[in-house]
Amino acid sequence: CTPVNGDGICNGALDNATGVSGLIELARHYAEAGPAQRSVAFIAVTAEEQGLLGSQYYSEHPTFTPGNIVANINMDGLNNYGRTHDLTIVSYGKSEMDDLAAAALQAQGRRVRPDPFPERGSFFRSDQFNFARIGVPVLYTASGIDMLNGGEAAGTAAVNDYIAHRYHSPQDEYSPSWDMSGATEDLTALYNIGRGLADGRRRG
Repeated sequence: CTPVNGDGICNGALDNATGVSGLIELARHYAEAGPAQRSVAFIAVTAEEQGLLGSQYYSEHPTFTPGNIVANINMDGLNNYGRTHDLTIVSYGKSEMDDLAAAALQAQGRRVRPDPFPERGSFFRSDQFNFARIGVPVLYTASGIDMLNGGEAAGTAAVNDYIAHRYHSPQDEYSPSWDMSGATEDLTALYNIGRGLADGRRRG
């Protein structure tokens, strides 16, 4: 990173150590629940910031026939500022996975929110894009913004503060002030969506 006050190390605590930690936790819960009816792969791809190179390589050399891949669920940095009434679906409108997400969130008393910042082009800058290119139904989620404490104003402020002061900089470091209750709820929803697909007959 460009050094700030002599610190040039991009720790990537939120983006994307939280996402990788979430992936590991989801895999652990799948293993504890026992084998699913369908194969499930947990993939951490590299070089997203250099042009989605890891997911591009996988999409060009898949371990499963693309036509047999039921769905791709992608997450990036997790919510570290508390519980929300919503979950952002960055890929909203791109597949029928939206319906599965809505049902999983409704069971939590929450709702789907289409990407509130479409001008940032996030759908085209994250790894699910390369799966969509080969015809795989995709679901790409991000933190909600309608916080239980403070509403949309507080959630939007938290996201914008991170983008302005820590995103892709040495300041993206762990803080004891993080509230991971929202991340836990989001991961529970993603688990239920994925496990439902893995144990069912539906395609995404």
